[in-house]
Amino acid sequence: MLVRDLMTQYPDGAWEAKQIISINHPSGNKITLRPGIKMNPGFMAMGFDIIELLDIELDEKDSQNPM
Repeated sequence: MLVRDLMTQYPDGAWEAKQIISINHPSGNKITLRPGIKMNPGFMAMGFDIIELLDIELDEKDSQNPM
């Protein structure tokens, strides 16, 4: 499952998490995305553009906390 599968995309191009998503980024950073925060392209999370995070494959090392 990709990060984008747990996100909502708005007509203006912004993205929002549908649930809390904790991502173990390949760089070693752990990034948590939360519902209620609309992120436009160019939004930086831990130094990474939200667009770069959308195609990260989630696996058993990544936690997905259902709402």
